[in-house]
Amino acid sequence: MSSLTQEQKEECERLFKFLDKDQDNQLTGRELIIGLGVLGKVCTMAEQKNLINVHKECDLDTFLNICAEKVNFKNTDIEMAKSFKILESKEKPGFISQKDFIFILKKFNENITDKDINDIIKEVGSNAEGYINLENLAKEMLVK
Repeated sequence: MSSLTQEQKEECERLFKFLDKDQDNQLTGRELIIGLGVLGKVCTMAEQKNLINVHKECDLDTFLNICAEKVNFKNTDIEMAKSFKILESKEKPGFISQKDFIFILKKFNENITDKDINDIIKEVGSNAEGYINLENLAKEMLVK
């Protein structure tokens, strides 16, 4: 198993805290799949079923081990940066439309549900015009 750099570990810890809405220090199997998708690991249906069966609840140490094993952080960082840069609104620099945000979510996790997407948009917020502030998005997802 590969190990995580301190920066990657901190990124995973922030994501874990973001996903742990009930603050019980456990992720459900579904939250684990969403977390991996956010980090760029798209799981097949078989992988998802296996992860959910094996990890009905997932603590931080387990999440870090799974991330170290399954996520290619270098590619994820590059792909996410490219996606945001390409899809950043020309009319509203620093913002991304909800439509484009949903596209990115689906690109990095093809099995994400509409409910998951609505929950994420509700959490990060959008303005009346349907745009999401990229700085706020980063803070919400990575700083909490």
